[in-house]
Amino acid sequence: MTPAARVPSRPEPVEPSRQLPAEDTGAVSVMFAMLGFAIFAALALVVDGGRQLGALTEAQNLADNAARFGAQEVDIELWRETGVPTIDPARAEAEVFLFLQDRIASGSIDPPVITVVEDTVTVQVTVNRRQFFFPTRPATATEAANALDGVTEATP
Repeated sequence: MTPAARVPSRPEPVEPSRQLPAEDTGAVSVMFAMLGFAIFAALALVVDGGRQLGALTEAQNLADNAARFGAQEVDIELWRETGVPTIDPARAEAEVFLFLQDRIASGSIDPPVITVVEDTVTVQVTVNRRQFFFPTRPATATEAANALDGVTEATP
């Protein structure tokens, strides 16, 4: 036997087809389009959801602080007569509107709903923050504050 006979023969290289079968054309493009849409939708949910949570936090902070401002308007003469701190409703409403006037004027919040009952002021604030992708939903929060006559019960 000659040494050339021991070398295995290699198959001839086959040129791959340069065309895809008709049923596979564009399948990758559709997949990437769907994936792109899913990523865009997730991004829209994250951005607008974050803005909505921020608007709700802002509404809670504004309502809480406005109620505290209103609760400071105690009718001093009635308090001296009865010994019970009672809030003057007209002054409390004026104080709340004074606190929120810049936001109301700019249109970032609706005029608040104010309720004064004896020693408690309740304020409802609605924040209108524009969303980027989805329809805008107002964020509403209601907070209350009351006027107290010092410490009512001491703890040992």
